[in-house]
Amino acid sequence: MATGLPDYGINGLMHAFRTRQHRLPFLQVRPEKSAAFMAAYDKWIGQLGVRLTGPAERSC
Repeated sequence: MATGLPDYGINGLMHAFRTRQHRLPFLQVRPEKSAAFMAAYDKWIGQLGVRLTGPAERSC
């Protein structure tokens, strides 16, 4: 599962998640720290955990 906060910089990637919802689930979270925690939990239980954010968070 991928978690994150969509932003204008990753619109193409978000479109890919929308068109493949049955195979590649995406959970929108707020704040961004929640996505990092969820990805770490997925890794801890042995699953793939992905955290996605757009360029707005990286510029802070």
